[in-house]
Order: sequence, then structure tokens, then C-alpha cells
Amino acid sequence: MTVPSNSLYISRLPLVFILALSSPASPSYLHSTYPRSTLALLRFSNYTVPSGTKVLEEVLLRTFFDTSFEPDVIIGPGVLTFIADYYNRHNSSVDAVLNILQLAHLRHFSGEVLTLVVKSTPSSKTLSEDTSLPFVEEMLSRLQSFNPSSGRDRSISSIPSLIAATDDARNSMYSRARQMRVGFGIVKLIQDFMTSQGYKGLDWDNSAKGVDIIDVMIGALQGDLRSDVKYLGTMIKKLEISQLGTLFGNLHTFYNALPLYIRSSEEEARMNVILAINAIPPSGDDGVPGVSPLVAANFAGWLVKYINNLLTPLEDEPLWDIWYTGASSFPSPLINPSVRATVVAGLLHPYDFAEPSRKKDEEQTDPALWELPDTSILFHRYLDSGKMLNIYDWFTAFQQELETQRKNLEERALAVRSGQSSPRKRGGKGKIKEKEKPESEEEVDRWQLEIQARFVRALQDLDYLGFLKHTGRKADHVQRVVFDMHD
Repeated sequence: MTVPSNSLYISRLPLVFILALSSPASPSYLHSTYPRSTLALLRFSNYTVPSGTKVLEEVLLRTFFDTSFEPDVIIGPGVLTFIADYYNRHNSSVDAVLNILQLAHLRHFSGEVLTLVVKSTPSSKTLSEDTSLPFVEEMLSRLQSFNPSSGRDRSISSIPSLIAATDDARNSMYSRARQMRVGFGIVKLIQDFMTSQGYKGLDWDNSAKGVDIIDVMIGALQGDLRSDVKYLGTMIKKLEISQLGTLFGNLHTFYNALPLYIRSSEEEARMNVILAINAIPPSGDDGVPGVSPLVAANFAGWLVKYINNLLTPLEDEPLWDIWYTGASSFPSPLINPSVRATVVAGLLHPYDFAEPSRKKDEEQTDPALWELPDTSILFHRYLDSGKMLNIYDWFTAFQQELETQRKNLEERALAVRSGQSSPRKRGGKGKIKEKEKPESEEEVDRWQLEIQARFVRALQDLDYLGFLKHTGRKADHVQRVVFDMHD
């Protein structure tokens, strides 16, 4: 609310503080901390934030499974399963669900190049450029793999026809998703009606069987609710004439509440509901023999076929993985990373995380041990030891690798100066000969100091990462704390 600066009510407006506290209700943290004179000036209002699985179900029902919600990317069973598991096991908050959805969208758009056409298809001018050729070929290949009979024939023979086919695939996918949401909404409406009338209905809240509404959502996405729909049809046949009238009225209200662009596509179904309502005799004629079973049987037969046609797998659509995450599992390390495995992988294979500078024509091979950073060299020697590590023996092994490193780097530098692309090979032509100049005592001392400094620095890195445990039993030993490591 905006109040003008010259208003006379500014001094009378209360200051409102919203505090998130998890302290006991009585006495609360505020009552225990502030004196009575301060508390007398405050007016408290307590609010309980909803929690539990019902919150997650409500969030999903009002977003991805709401008929008025039109997402650009439809989340699939893989993401839904991970959300439910993470919410129940680790973090029961809406923020956690939002983070997972954001990461799912990030992975979807970064892992599939064709997601460029999620919102719209590039123009014919853009796709005709040479730089767009790989993208166009990939799109043609994907369309051909879905419908091999069409291939690259007259149906997709030019860039404009490719754009038209992509737009048709987008419209078809979004239309199928709308039908899925309508079908799910009808099934849920009938289920809620049955339970409100005292019938058992479907076992959607059967904790003993591990079934909940999220499993039903996954079944709707996969087109795997035929048995449930058939059971609801059987239950409809058993309803009384007055109960049928109420159910038909609820369905009519459901269709009227749909957005206009969806209601127009479901107009035939809405008219069938109206015809079913008109087939019910007026109140007072409930006792007409055979009317109730006949109306219920006819309507149930039509409804089962209608819902099954709505709930078909989204993977049946062409280019479905552009707009649908499908059954691909959610990359759990993004939200719950394994720190230990990542640190060890970084030490064992550092160039998988930070590639060294290489020439384009240089052969990509696994680096030798001497080519790794100092901390990685020391960690490899760490894995070769037993439970106790002798510092001097560890230093000696490290020194040998640095001597090998120094020798190879000198040979590589000599090869570059001689105009060769690779270091010398043993024997054969082109052998590089150069007199080895004896090092001065000062150079030897400087090299030894460098080795010691590099060893201490790498040792401190491993100690900081928690791979070492100091022991008072042997002053020149440290204890290894990480075992069972595999390359």
C-alpha cells in the first residue's frame, strides 16, 4: 500500500516484523529474550507454515497438472520421482523443489541443442546460413527417425517445410500435454467425488502400498492409468440416479472452467456431458426402472474410452524430447554432490577438470605421472603406500618424479629449439646430441630447495583436504585416512 508523504496517518501506521523462528511455541524465543516492558508494546500473531507431502502435491497440482498452466518444458517421470524422493528424505521445503526444477531446466537446455526451438523456430534466413547447417541436418535426421517413411522427400524438401514441420511438432506436443492435464483433472475429479460419497475409490493414499498422487501423475504422463480408469468406470455404473446427477454437474462445471482455447477443443466431450444430464429423469422419477443403470452404463463406456484417448504417452509425439524431459533421471550430484568422490577424481585426473594447453595437431593421450601437478603426483604416491607413510620415503618418491619431469621438459625445450615437433626418441635418425653441461653447486642447491618447497606445498594441500592424520607415535610418519580408492 502506498501512502502519500503528506498523509496524517503515517504516525498511526504499525510497523510489521515477519520473523521466521523454529523455537518452541511457549515460551517462544521472543518471550524469553525481551523484557516485559518491551513485550507489552508488541502484538504477536503466530502462523504455522504448511509442510509435508500435501504441500508438494498442491504445488504440482496447481502448476504442471493444472489445465490453465502452460509450461514451455514439461517435466517427466524422472524429475518427478527425484523431487518426491528428495522432498521426503532430505529437504521438505518449496525452495528445494524450486531449485530442483531450475536445475532440471538448466540441464534440459544445456544438454540438447534442439531446445533452441522450444519457444519458436528460427527464420528461414537464419537456417539458410552455412553456420546453421549442422543444426538443420540434426533436425532433419530427428524428424526422419520419427517417421522414416517421410524421410527427406517432398514432405521436408526445403527450409520452409522444415520450419513448418517443427511448428507442427510443437503445436502437437503442447496439444497432447493439454489433453493429458484435462484427462488427469477428470480422473481426479471422479476420484474425489467417489471418496466424498463414501466409496473406496482408488488407492491413491495407500501408504502401505507406497502409492500417492505423484505416482498417479507419473502414470498420467506415461499413459499408464488404463486400469484405474476402467475401475472408475465400473464404479460409475453403481451410482444412484441422484449421485449421477451430481457427478455430471461437477463434470459440466469442470469443462466450463477450462480456458477458452482448451474448452473449444473439448466441446464434443462437454456436449456429451450435457446430453447425459438431460438423460437423467426429473426429481420424483427416480423410481423409473432401468433408467439409472442404462444412463450410467452408457456414460461410463464413453468416459473410459474418452479418458484413455486423452492419457497417451507424450513420447509418441515427434521431437518430444525438445519440450519434455521424459524418463531421464535427474542428475542428483547437482543438488546433492559427492564431495569426496569429486575431490579424489580431481586429484587423480586433474586435466579432466582443467585441460592443459595443447596444440590442435597434438595427440590427445593420457598424461604421464610427471606431467601432473605436484599435488596429484604426491597423491598418486599416497595411494601406493600402506597405512603409515614415512615422510622421507614419500619425499624421495616425489623427488624422483620431479627429476623425470625436469629431464623431459629440458628435452622438449631442446626439441623445440632444434625445430622438431616432438622430443628425441631413442636411436634412429634425427637424434639430438648435446653435451650436458655440469651444473654448478649453486644450481644444484637451488633445485633441491625448489623440490623441498614444492613437496611441502603439496603436502600442505593434502593435509588441508583431510587426507592425512598426524600421529605422536612416530614423528617422521603420518597416517593415511583414505583407502579403497579406484582410478
